Amino acid sequence: MGADNALEFDVITADGKRRTAYPTENANLYWALGGGGAGNYALVLSVITKAHPDGPVGGATITFTNTNDAKFWAGIITAWLKLQPTLNDIPRFSSLWFLTKEVFRISYAILPDGTEAGRVQGPLPVRRDAQGNRHHTPPPTKQASAPASTTTFSGSTVTSERPGANAVLPAWRDVPFTTELARIQRFVNAWQIRTRSFTPGGGSYMNEATFDAPDWKTDYQGATYPKLEAIKERYDPDYLFWVNAGVGSDSYWRLGDDGRLCCNT
Repeated sequence: MGADNALEFDVITADGKRRTAYPTENANLYWALGGGGAGNYALVLSVITKAHPDGPVGGATITFTNTNDAKFWAGIITAWLKLQPTLNDIPRFSSLWFLTKEVFRISYAILPDGTEAGRVQGPLPVRRDAQGNRHHTPPPTKQASAPASTTTFSGSTVTSERPGANAVLPAWRDVPFTTELARIQRFVNAWQIRTRSFTPGGGSYMNEATFDAPDWKTDYQGATYPKLEAIKERYDPDYLFWVNAGVGSDSYWRLGDDGRLCCNT
């Protein structure tokens, strides 16, 4: 994750002071800036990020066109979803896929150093829970309620480590994949509510989420919200920095009918 590669932030806080935030200096501010929401704690001037060695990357792309509903949904889509927890356990593996009623496309499936024969051709690991059973993913959306060609489901395999090292939504550390609903903004909140029943403890990616989600604190920050709110109050007690559906956005200001910010008090 991008936040996992941030080593240091150079910022100006609401009091006008220039500060450096990293694990041993302004550590709580560093923690919040790494995944706690954009533009809300300080003005970021620059970021030092971790560099990684260059090397070969193995990859593939494939497209399936729906010519038979039964095979398309029960075969291809179900098989792919069931494979997600296994793919999630492969270090550094990444994939991006798109789905409509007409087509399923894996835009890319890549693996650094994937040119090694053993890594490419070897058996996939099997992920098991504490009872020794295979992990299961939710069944695919039924054909009747699936998106039309003008709307898109997209998803990506998530591999993540460093739990607790920053303010990234905790669900990211254990989620097999993330799904995005595109081109249906006015339906997204309703769809999020529908999916919450089979994604307990999950959440939403704030960079691609809605500004008016009713459960945004739970969906975007989860268990980290109380700590983030305390950091916000420490570095920006007058709430100079404001972003809709951001930490503390409803504590001091409210958005008026005319689009202006109004004080709550």
